[in-house]
Amino acid sequence: MAGIQPGGEVIYFDEEMEPQINSEDAVAALEHMVETTEYAPPNTDQLGVAETVEQWQQGNVVMSVWWIDLTEFTARGDFPVVGDQSAAAVPGWEQEDGSVRRNAMMLYNRLYAIPASLSDERKEAAFYAAMRISHPDYSVEAVADPFTGLDPFLEEHYTEDAAEKYTQPNPLRDTGEGFPENVPIFSPDNEYPEDRSALDQALQHIKAGQVNMENGFPQPNWPGANQYIQDLSIHIQRALSGQESPQEALDNAAEKWRETVEELGREEQQQAYQDFLDTAKDLDYI
Repeated sequence: MAGIQPGGEVIYFDEEMEPQINSEDAVAALEHMVETTEYAPPNTDQLGVAETVEQWQQGNVVMSVWWIDLTEFTARGDFPVVGDQSAAAVPGWEQEDGSVRRNAMMLYNRLYAIPASLSDERKEAAFYAAMRISHPDYSVEAVADPFTGLDPFLEEHYTEDAAEKYTQPNPLRDTGEGFPENVPIFSPDNEYPEDRSALDQALQHIKAGQVNMENGFPQPNWPGANQYIQDLSIHIQRALSGQESPQEALDNAAEKWRETVEELGREEQQQAYQDFLDTAKDLDYI
């Protein structure tokens, strides 16, 4: 819902920390979002994470904008859509030159933290655990396991060799509490769209995820960002439920953002926001 400059730069605030989330383009985007509820399940504005996943698994929707693990969740059980689903780049909008611009969410990743109060022995053990989990030799198996909750995060996770891991059980673990089965995300026993093999389906899955990573949209992650996100979410939900028009919702959210800027300190927020923009530019996301 951010304003977007002609050059493609994503803006949440201007240089003076004036919110840009209620721009003309942002209102149009929210209007489209509200319109999609006409084609969604009843009470869609009230659905939480679990309910949204269930709608997909039961085949009640034909498209769901989600993280790459939606298919992985589905592999854990006997659901109607197992085998009958594909991944794709998030929808976009046509530019003046005919190209299509897409903005996929780039949310926080998991972090490994070791408390300073631990003994040296436990610190070393924790460091070894973090190193092992994140090492390419082990993580390539973990991201292809539907029960680990890990998504691809290294270049090695987007190769054909990595795709093969999605077609077989994880050889690094057995079953047990929390891991009742050891099944592949894409079983060779299933049928897939367009007569794809299990490996073809796995490649299609991770390559779509890779495209979305390449079209990442930087989410707010500077000090105080959680408050901005919460207020924006509240008013977007109100627009989806019909309590506010898209224009009213974003105007109200912008007003809350102005209050938050003052509460957190304008100068401090300016610096934190600039650091956020600089990092996003360094990573070529804006």
